[in-house]
Amino acid sequence: MATEITIPTELSEITLERYAKFMQLEGDDEFKLLKAIQIFAGVDNPKLLPAKDINLIGTKILNALNQEPKLVRTFKMNGVRYGLIPNLEKMTFGEYIDLDDNIGDYKTLHKAMAVLYRPITSEVNDLYQIEEYKGTEDRAELFKELNMEIVGGVMLFFYHLAKECAKHILTFLTQMKEAQMTLPQEVSSLLSGDGEQLLANWQEVIYLDTPKSLLSLSPSVLARFSTKKNTQN
Repeated sequence: MATEITIPTELSEITLERYAKFMQLEGDDEFKLLKAIQIFAGVDNPKLLPAKDINLIGTKILNALNQEPKLVRTFKMNGVRYGLIPNLEKMTFGEYIDLDDNIGDYKTLHKAMAVLYRPITSEVNDLYQIEEYKGTEDRAELFKELNMEIVGGVMLFFYHLAKECAKHILTFLTQMKEAQMTLPQEVSSLLSGDGEQLLANWQEVIYLDTPKSLLSLSPSVLARFSTKKNTQN
């Protein structure tokens, strides 16, 4: 009896909970491939699948995860409209602390999303206001079901934001050095090279080091796995 398998082909079809579960795995590419099929396609024992099916399913999942997400400012979930914090510069200390505590771990990333996205209280065209921050308890668990188009989009936004900030800071510090202004020792050491270390340090603002591609699984494993299994068969 044939079993129907649902394979995600879009980032919006993958939940944060499943993505976080996958990203916490440790093992070689072959192990991750099988676990990806198990987690994202719901196949209990991928090893029982024909090699050609593993290759096909793995490729589709990989293509979905490798899509570049777009920033989603508002979305509707369970009948409630949520919006991204309109002005990050006006974040409260409580918001900043909760975001800082949770954005660096896939296990708590849903809590970070609950800081960044809150119910919209008023909306006119593209302008909106969100409710005041009261913690994340009322929606953190719900946000495990956020799709990766939303999560990936805001993480990629922060990544580019940090990268741009790093460039401006590097230019400013270089100008200070050229003007022979006194710099702290740790800053001077960073400027002694080509500035790449400074850029790398500031990119760590995005603790998860979100790449353009959201998946750290090499496509070559698909070909290796297929060839290996076909040889055994």
